[in-house]
Amino acid sequence: MSIIKKTFLVAIVLFSVFNANSQESKFSIGVKAGINLSNVDMELDPDIKVGYQFGAVAEYNLSKKFFLRSGLDITAKGFKWNLSKIVGDINDDGLLDYAQAKSSWNAVYLQVPLMLGYKVNITNALKINFAVGGYLAHGVGGKVTNKLDGALGIPAEQFEFFRTEEKNNTFSDDFLLRFDGGLIGSVGSEYRSFTLNVGYEHGLNNVYQGAGGSIHNRNIFLAVGYRIF
Repeated sequence: MSIIKKTFLVAIVLFSVFNANSQESKFSIGVKAGINLSNVDMELDPDIKVGYQFGAVAEYNLSKKFFLRSGLDITAKGFKWNLSKIVGDINDDGLLDYAQAKSSWNAVYLQVPLMLGYKVNITNALKINFAVGGYLAHGVGGKVTNKLDGALGIPAEQFEFFRTEEKNNTFSDDFLLRFDGGLIGSVGSEYRSFTLNVGYEHGLNNVYQGAGGSIHNRNIFLAVGYRIF
């Protein structure tokens, strides 16, 4: 059984035990959906990639102020960059060529967070909360897309334009490892059964398995949710 499955089962067992020992319901289940603004820490200077996240949220109130939060998310992260223009003889025909290279990395994870939080009651219906903890994630899909656009020089100062595109599985030998883990923090609000959370994820695992270099995931997220019970 993988680490992520064990972590999720442990969280569910803990919540179940706490709930069984409580005379009133302190356990809640909800759903959420939102957007990611993800990037990575690496030698190049990549650009932010917009992604998504959705999933289930489970909370257990330890007291009137403190709570535990876990769940199961599907989250799309990644990054992209535009490489510098290539000017020179690309096809070795003695003529001047130019090209622009672009790369987009999309990584979809199954992710389990585990966080300790603190709530502040503004009114009976409105609360704000702060939560910190960690997450474990397992890559389940995604593509790395590399594009090359340019023009090959031909006589009479004319050009032959071209475009090439190559796609590879994100989680493969030359790209990213499937396992990731890191720290997570969020600030949120609750109004009756509705929730709004903004947070940051800081990957601690080097997920790059190509030759040389390292890649660590970074992600800012905004999610809205609804507490079912």
